[in-house]
Amino acid sequence: MKEQKIIAKIISDAEEKALATVAGAERRAENIIAEARAAAARSREEQLALLSARHAETLRRREINARLDCNKLTLSARREVIDAVFDGALQKLCALPEAEYAAFIGKLLSKHAEGGETVVLSFRCGCREKIAALPVIKEKNLTVSKEYGKFSGGAVLVGGGYDKNLTFEALIESAREEKQAEVVAALFG
Repeated sequence: MKEQKIIAKIISDAEEKALATVAGAERRAENIIAEARAAAARSREEQLALLSARHAETLRRREINARLDCNKLTLSARREVIDAVFDGALQKLCALPEAEYAAFIGKLLSKHAEGGETVVLSFRCGCREKIAALPVIKEKNLTVSKEYGKFSGGAVLVGGGYDKNLTFEALIESAREEKQAEVVAALFG
């Protein structure tokens, strides 16, 4: 009988120990699950914060790109307006009445001709005879070419080894370089 009590005691102790081990394992499992949930919550919060920061950065970049695109469009529109101003000036020069056109060419020749050059006029010039009759032609011993140049208006002086570009396109381009800042200030200032 003593043996039976010892066996019962061993079994009872083993059952208690098993219950204690199971209870301990369950507590550890609950702790591990709680820690995993807490880590998952922290990770979720970190990911949300990171996502929020990325979202804010994406919005900031898109705003910057939108501003740049807007500035590009504004600059392009301003360029078009400035181009239209100078193109309009070229068209007005080319459309001068014959008497004014000839007088303008005469002033250009007086200022730029050195003497002995050939004057090549624009293919659009309809007042070749008026220009050939200008006093500056005789004074500076200039010759008016019978051939016309392929430019909108004005003239080209052809001399011994050099050409002087007095075309309206060249004059407008020169004026553009000198006066563009003033035009921009007047239009957009």
